[in-house]
Order: sequence, then C-alpha cells, then structure tokens
Amino acid sequence: MATIPAKSCKPAHIGFQYDQVSCYNDGAADIAAGDIVSITSTVGGAIYVEQALDSGVGLIEDGSKLVAMHLIPMTEYGACAYRAVETELNTSGDTIGDAVYLSAASAGARTTTEPAGASVQVGYVSLVSATVGEYYLDPSMFDARTDAINVSVTDGNASLVATNVETALAELATPLTLTPGAEAGNAIPVVIAGPAHAAQYLAEVFDANMLQSLIGAITLAETGAGAEVSVTAKASLLFTTSAAGAATIAVTDVSGASTATFYLRITPAAASAGAKPGPSTIVAITFA
Repeated sequence: MATIPAKSCKPAHIGFQYDQVSCYNDGAADIAAGDIVSITSTVGGAIYVEQALDSGVGLIEDGSKLVAMHLIPMTEYGACAYRAVETELNTSGDTIGDAVYLSAASAGARTTTEPAGASVQVGYVSLVSATVGEYYLDPSMFDARTDAINVSVTDGNASLVATNVETALAELATPLTLTPGAEAGNAIPVVIAGPAHAAQYLAEVFDANMLQSLIGAITLAETGAGAEVSVTAKASLLFTTSAAGAATIAVTDVSGASTATFYLRITPAAASAGAKPGPSTIVAITFA
C-alpha cells in the first residue's frame, strides 16, 4: 500500500498512562500529526526532534524515535508520544499484523511497503478498513534495522580466510578432514586437509577405551607437507599444516603385532600465530 498521510493520531492507552512528552521541532520543515520523529539532541532538558527518514545517514534515521501527536511547526514546541495509534487510514489492502515501516522517500511518513535495501519498522497494522483503518506505532520498540548487515572480520592471528562473520563462523566450526590410508611397514598414514593456511594442531592417539595408555606402543610422526613442532616417536605430536592446510600423520605400531583399533584425535591449538580455535576431529584406525 502507498504511504498515506495521517488524518488523526491518538496516544495508545498503555498501562493507564499516556506516554507523551514535550518536544521542540528543530528541523527544517513542519511536523505533521502521526509523523515519526527522531530525537536529535536535548538542550536544557528540552527534547529536540525532527522528522525521521530512512535515508541511510545521520540521527534522523538512527536516533531514538517518537510519534508526533499534532502539527508542530518549525521552531515550536508540541506533544510527542512513545506509542500511539494513527487513525482514519485506508488499510483495505493490508492484513492485521502487517509491518509498518519508516518511509525512505517522505520524511516522517509511514508505509506498509518495505523500503528497498534497509528498512526500519515503526509499528504494525492494527485495524483493517477502507476509511477507519489504524496503525499501532511504537518506534522505540521496533527501532532496529531489519535488513542483513555484513560485518567485516579483523583477525589478529591472520588465521582466517573469511572476510565476514558468517563465513568466519562456518570456517571455525568446520572440522579437519582425516583420511586413513593403507597400512605399510606397521604404519598407517592419516592424510589431513584443513583451511588453506598454516595452523598448529595437537595429534593424540587413544586406545579402544579412549585412554592415553599407548606410550611406547604407538608413535606419531608428520610425514607429509606439514612440519613437526614437538619430538617424533611419541603418542602425541604437536605439528603445523602447510600453507595449503595439508599434513600427514603416520601412526606406527611399534611391536608390529597389533590388530587393534585405535583413535587419532586432532585438536586445533592456539599456541602460535596462525592457530585458531575449532572443533576436535577424531578418526578410527585399525591395524591388520
């Protein structure tokens, strides 16, 4: 529905109180009854307002908002309310509950047609009628943008490939891919694929009861594109992936006689630049 100027406006009867305040029109135009106004400043206890506009800039868009209760000429005082009911509207093309938005084209105006790009909801349709329709206006309740906001990411460790929050969260929540290879010479290689940058991880091997009881029986070594940080030939190993996020951990059965299943767990570490938090990943390996 197109934007319709208010014919009349009355305070919403909330909690047996009428939430009205005295306001000074500090804008460059008269304020009509029902107009959404933004608080731009307070001077000596007086609230200064001007017509709000979803323009994308300044306090007239982002400031706290009220509803003008009557015509307020420029440089004059008048009454505004935190909540109000705008009456005598043609809402025949609407449905009760439809959102009412701050106009992006006409200062102070209300519309049920959502502005393109960004939008600020200021109320909803409360009565449907061709002649006596009503909007319930409560801009302080709805004063928030309803459009998606793209936020950039600043990464102190230079560990994220992502440049926005959504992708960064997905990257942080994505575990490594662990792919065991065929046993050769009492060792099973586990190929690791992770985010495309060097990062540090801790590899640990556990028995069938998920206990670290394999000291001396199982050893770990990095044999691929990554690099070892701690000493080889232990049941745990601190290592880094390559710039492509790749590494290979060889799990060796020292005795050469085991036919058991063990579990290799890879946990992201934050011990050096390039590391980042994330979920641990575990894979089962079985010796023949």
